[in-house]
Amino acid sequence: MKQLKSYRVWIVLGLLALTIVGCDNYTDEWYLGNRHGYYDDDDDVSDDMLAMAEYIEGQWSGTLIAKYTEGGIAYADSFYVDYTFQRSKNQASGIGTEYTFTLAEEPYKTRKFTWYINQDGHVYIDFADHVSMVIYYDDFRLDRSRFWGTMTAIKGVQEYDEFDLTYQSAHAKSNRQGNGRSYGGKANTVMVKGVAMSKTK
Repeated sequence: MKQLKSYRVWIVLGLLALTIVGCDNYTDEWYLGNRHGYYDDDDDVSDDMLAMAEYIEGQWSGTLIAKYTEGGIAYADSFYVDYTFQRSKNQASGIGTEYTFTLAEEPYKTRKFTWYINQDGHVYIDFADHVSMVIYYDDFRLDRSRFWGTMTAIKGVQEYDEFDLTYQSAHAKSNRQGNGRSYGGKANTVMVKGVAMSKTK
């Protein structure tokens, strides 16, 4: 009887270990840029989507005004922000980190996220705190040195943010795809099924 109880203890401990490992793997998969079904296959990622992703990849710094509603009252808070975007190989998606600072330059919040670009050119950002934002193609302008526009919350909060970022990474962009182009509706372009083109008058 005593031996049977010992076996039961080992079985329970084994199951507990598997549960803990399973939780850790889920967290790692989330932060390592699991594509979460963003694309059915590699053929769905167009050259313009890859070029946009290459533009976004790197370090950006600037300002952000968060406009949100709590208890029926509208608020607007201003911050300094740093973003680091890392891109998965040959994909228009990846992982990143948002660093937020008060206007007194004191650290306010740090959040990890995954991001991806869909075939309409929208940039989706899923934060680890279960907030999801989207930067609609019509709502931004992106080029080699500047990324500005608005992002809208689609999950977790009622908020939209106005951002204006300057590219900070040291590596050159001269050999990147789409060099010299600008993307986004505020650059007078549209994206249809992954192809960016000038807006027709």
